[in-house]
Amino acid sequence: HSNDFNMTVVFEDATFTAFELEAFLRGDATLDFNRSPLNRFSSANLPGTFAVSDDGKAVSIDGDKWLQSVVNHQVTEHTYLRFEFKTDTLGDEHVIGLDPDHLFGGKEGVQFHLAGTDVDRSITNFDYEYTGNGDWQTFMIKVGEHFTGDARNVVLGNMGSETTNSHFRNIQLFDVNTDGTDASDLLIGTNNGETLIGLDGNDTLIGRGGDDELQGYDGDDTYIYNVGDGYDEIIEW
Repeated sequence: HSNDFNMTVVFEDATFTAFELEAFLRGDATLDFNRSPLNRFSSANLPGTFAVSDDGKAVSIDGDKWLQSVVNHQVTEHTYLRFEFKTDTLGDEHVIGLDPDHLFGGKEGVQFHLAGTDVDRSITNFDYEYTGNGDWQTFMIKVGEHFTGDARNVVLGNMGSETTNSHFRNIQLFDVNTDGTDASDLLIGTNNGETLIGLDGNDTLIGRGGDDELQGYDGDDTYIYNVGDGYDEIIEW
């Protein structure tokens, strides 16, 4: 179906994922540690050190250290945490998480194990395996599948000797919906089949996996399709 409005369909190869496009379109979602400084997490004054990049978008942690930065985000089922991580010397735990207060043992938040030699993993709730072998690896975690509620801080942890390290950059915390508004919306699906509805505005629709129905409705809409995304049907009203 079509009307007098413009429509753009973009086909991308498998090296450029829908979430990487999303991150580009939402660059203002990247945490800036110059604006929201990192402080020690809880009352533990651990001996490790850390350094923030000049642009505030990256942090390196050496040795035993837990850090927090205020984000004040209401986590819903549609909330995602995207970031890049690397380490070239494994410690006991390499962790990222969200916390509703600033204390170990306080209100329950969520923490994700990225790498480490601690097989007990008593600190973290969920495993996301780092396989970068010293290089940067991008993680996209749908936080809303594990935790919903108030997230006061993002928490970064490196547990181990002074020779171990964790490097984080381009940390983004944002919400993605499948239903649009009268404004210009960015709509992203899941790996299942679903219907994305843009309504008014100049919308960008990304179906991802599964067989999707993408309805742009009014406006000059853009549809992004990646190799392996499934069979998507585009409907312009």
